[in-house]
Amino acid sequence: MNQHLTPERLAEIRQREQAAIEGPWASDGAEIYRTFGGDICIDHWVGETLVIENDELSNANAVFIAHARQDIPALLAELDRVRAERDAFADRVDTLTAVAKSNKRNVQAVTRECDELKKRVAELEDLAGAQRRSAERLSRDVQHLGDLASERQSLIADLETRLHDAAMAKVWTNEDGKKFVFVEDIAPHLLGLNR
Repeated sequence: MNQHLTPERLAEIRQREQAAIEGPWASDGAEIYRTFGGDICIDHWVGETLVIENDELSNANAVFIAHARQDIPALLAELDRVRAERDAFADRVDTLTAVAKSNKRNVQAVTRECDELKKRVAELEDLAGAQRRSAERLSRDVQHLGDLASERQSLIADLETRLHDAAMAKVWTNEDGKKFVFVEDIAPHLLGLNR
C-alpha cells in the first residue's frame, strides 16, 4: 500500500490513535497490556495475537502492536514536523523564486540599458572620430591658409621690390617737360629678370 496520506486518511489515523487506551503498551508473549512505570498491568489488558502453531510470529505481532501505541504518535508528530518544514521550505522557495524572477527582470533591464549605452558610446565614438577628422582637416586647411598668407606676403614684398626697382628705372623727359619711361626700361624690373 503505497498511497499518499490524504488529509482525510490522516485524520482517521489520528482519531483511532486518540480513541485507543493510553500507552505505553507492552507485550507479554502474545498478549498486549498497558504499562505503568514500565510494569505490565494485567487489569489493563489490550488484546492478544495468536497465530496457531507459531508462537514466534504471535509474539512478534504482539510486540509490533504494543509498540504501535508509542510509534504511531511519534510518527504522526514527525510527519507534522516534516510537513511544517516542507511548507516553510516551499514558502521560502516561492519567495526566492519571486526574487529570482524579479532579479532576472532587473538584470534584463540593466542588460538592455547597457546595450543601449554601448550603442550610444559607439555613436559618440563615431561622432568624436568624425569631429577629430574634421578638426584635422580644418587644422590642415588653417595651416594651408597660413602658408598661402605667408606666400602672399612674400609675393607682395617681391612685387613691392619690383615696383620700387621699376620706379628707380631711368626716367626720360620729353620736349614738353613731361616725364616718361620706356617699357623696355621697367619690364625687367617688373618681371624680376634683372636679379
